[in-house]
Amino acid sequence: MADVLLHGLVLSNTAIPIDSPPHDLVVCAGITALISAAPLGVRDLEPEALAELALGHHAILQAYCETVAVLPLRFGSVFSSVDTVRHHIRKSVDQITIALHKLEDMKEYTLRLTVMGDPTPPSGPALTGRDFLARGRDLRKLRHTIADGRAALSRDLTAALHRLAVQIEPAAAARPDRVMDLAALLPAGAVASLATIAQRFGPQAQALGLDLRITGPWPAYSFKMPEPEVCNGA
Repeated sequence: MADVLLHGLVLSNTAIPIDSPPHDLVVCAGITALISAAPLGVRDLEPEALAELALGHHAILQAYCETVAVLPLRFGSVFSSVDTVRHHIRKSVDQITIALHKLEDMKEYTLRLTVMGDPTPPSGPALTGRDFLARGRDLRKLRHTIADGRAALSRDLTAALHRLAVQIEPAAAARPDRVMDLAALLPAGAVASLATIAQRFGPQAQALGLDLRITGPWPAYSFKMPEPEVCNGA
């Protein structure tokens, strides 16, 4: 095997999940690296090919995270050989081991508030200029009310999430249609409370033209423990 992609790290003696995409294992110093062959010219692939590769990367990590702690590496972590992967593990084995043990009872979830549409006042023909101006004022007032309500809902949701999570991070790439997009690392015992959050705040979100969605568990992409330094094997 020439260049390899390092997808993630797990503790040794971890079985390969049945539904995982094909990949190889490299065992070193009590750590198992999840790797696959890097396509030739991986850094110059077309967007479609990169997207397919990213989906495979995620699928491997997702298969493991269903049952064990897995420390994800950034997509596109390329090493020049299996030996450089082993060197990388040996150099950071203490940090990797600490991180994996901390993730053993943790799951990452995402919480998103997405704009579905803005509530609007009843429409109808304005019979007079005064009616027209009054409707303009009502519309501006409604927009301010919606904006204030959405901001308050975001604060309340964040506060509720902080009471459960050990770590909260904003999405790496913000989108204009999302009022909130957070990744939260939760102890396994707190996961059931996410349903309570959805039930409590869902109707309020809907009234404000928002869709509240909580998804997971995902690989701990936002985990801020000391991630091993990525090496290109040069």
